[in-house]
Amino acid sequence: MSGELLLGIGKKVTSLPSYVNPIIMLGFSIVVRMVQIYVNFVMTEEHRTVQSFLAKELLDVGTPLSTDYIAQKLGIPTSRIEVILKDMERSQLLLKNKMGWVTCVYPVRSENPKSYKDLHRVTFENGKTTEIP
Repeated sequence: MSGELLLGIGKKVTSLPSYVNPIIMLGFSIVVRMVQIYVNFVMTEEHRTVQSFLAKELLDVGTPLSTDYIAQKLGIPTSRIEVILKDMERSQLLLKNKMGWVTCVYPVRSENPKSYKDLHRVTFENGKTTEIP
């Protein structure tokens, strides 16, 4: 598969014809760069600290996390945590439930945290599966 461009839809992966590769790669590189600019603009060291804490805590606790809980554990004022969470939610790095508690931060979900690797399992056309870290 070296040099092939693979397209993943759901849990299926298929290779694309070689004449499509340069067109898609150009579009893909533009999108990736736009995302990098946006994420780097939003993600300060403080944002990264909160994201790392949330990922670890969702795995350990296994339930949604409140803003007050996050602020208390990290020693950051609640008002600042709310701003950081809003930034991360806008960047689609986390999801909240109706109560405003964090239920998902990439790549961990509180609903079923021990199975988060299922989000990265890929099945190829030949039936082989692999997990992507």
